[in-house]
Amino acid sequence: MDLKHAKNAKKELEQNDAKEIVWTPIRALREEWKTSIETKNSRKDQHDRIVQFISHQRELGAGDSDAEDEQEQNVDEINEQERINDEKEAQRQQLIADGIKEQQRMRQAKWEKDMQNELHLLNDLKREQVYDHKLKNPIPITECHTSVHKCDESLATMSDLNKLVAQRVPKIMLDELLTEPLLSWESKMLPKKPDLVEALCHLFRQNIGPTLAVVVEGKQLYCHSMLLGLTSAFFNDRNFSQVLYLPASKIASRSFVNIYRWMLEPINSITLTQLVELMRASQFLAIEELSKQCWRLAHDVLKTTDRVLTMYIVSQRVCVNIEKIITPYVGRVWMSYAASREFTNLEFSKVRRLLQLDNLSVNTEMEVLYTAILWLDGDWPLRQRYAVDLMRVIRFDVMPFVFLIGFDRRKDGPPAMKYLRESVKVRKFIFDGLADLRLKPDRHVGGNGSCPRDWIYDPSCPYHHGHTCNTVRYATFNEFINYLQWVQRSGNLSVNRIKRYTDNDIVCC
Repeated sequence: MDLKHAKNAKKELEQNDAKEIVWTPIRALREEWKTSIETKNSRKDQHDRIVQFISHQRELGAGDSDAEDEQEQNVDEINEQERINDEKEAQRQQLIADGIKEQQRMRQAKWEKDMQNELHLLNDLKREQVYDHKLKNPIPITECHTSVHKCDESLATMSDLNKLVAQRVPKIMLDELLTEPLLSWESKMLPKKPDLVEALCHLFRQNIGPTLAVVVEGKQLYCHSMLLGLTSAFFNDRNFSQVLYLPASKIASRSFVNIYRWMLEPINSITLTQLVELMRASQFLAIEELSKQCWRLAHDVLKTTDRVLTMYIVSQRVCVNIEKIITPYVGRVWMSYAASREFTNLEFSKVRRLLQLDNLSVNTEMEVLYTAILWLDGDWPLRQRYAVDLMRVIRFDVMPFVFLIGFDRRKDGPPAMKYLRESVKVRKFIFDGLADLRLKPDRHVGGNGSCPRDWIYDPSCPYHHGHTCNTVRYATFNEFINYLQWVQRSGNLSVNRIKRYTDNDIVCC
């Protein structure tokens, strides 16, 4: 019997009990003498009442059992829910405890790291003190093996750090922190204030109380970190200790001294080597104003052709980046540079970069080819592997047609030229140039390709021609070498006689 049916039966029984009195075992019976018929009837009634009572109790028992089962089921669900809630609460408490432990561990790790950093700084301070003590109290050379410096060179410990902290943060009594009454100070009693800017500049110029020691190339230079931070972004963006080491590959000690001097007073004179060093150092230290000033001076220097080669050679020795920037200026004095010993000692990458320039001052592309052969012949056995790669930058399509046709049948020139005549790849370059020139009406002149050079005319050169000359262009390797020797003997004075290839006053043939 389901729960709903049991409830309905219980309700009906309660209604019946309200209408008639149902016999129960605890109800008292009237003790009266009855007849046999009445006795039989009463016994039958009693039997019926007992049967009805037992049925009633059974129905009540069935309903109560279902209710108890439902109640027990509800109790089990409540207990299960409480158990789940307890587990969740336990997990949350465990997560909170783990988080607290992790925060404590992180704070402990940070504290230990800070202590280690402080110990490292304290060790640096002790080393500087030992170094200063040894400088101030040198041991005579006769006593170097018997005497030692009387100074503590042991590493710093936590006790030393605690002493340093106690010195930095002294104990202050509470009475000292109490507010005292203000005193009136009249303006006429105030002394005249000094000019702080002038006083600060005096400290900088006299180098009084420097706060930073910069070590460059083993030299210790004492400076003011405030002055360096005002002019250099390199120093302004960093937090340094009392000693700073700068790489010697980026900046020289002389350059740093010149830069520090420039911060205090103007520089009136400087050499080309110092100028290139200052340009490199100003770029490394991120001093924008000094870098612009150096480049303005460099452009003025490069305007004169007699200083271009000197500055290019200096930049090769000092800074590669500056050498790459100055490389295009070498094209204006190309023949003078090709006649020098420095050209034959160049690296392959620099020679290739120079031969790729559009502003090479030559009269014909044959001179560029002979220049490449001259460099190869400078150390031919070792430079033979660069021969084909170097020919890739030669512009065969601007050479004279007759020169290209007879190049493979030439007998003159050094071994490098013989190797190029016999190379299959170089012949392919020549054939491609001939294919571009065969339909051009002025192919015997040359210089009319897609990528021409900066064509010039030197009256002192026997094989140079102007653009109006119809003579076939042709020059041998020996003629080119003789011209370079003449340029080397005459020096830079020959540069003043050089004219543009298109000048109308050129008379060559």
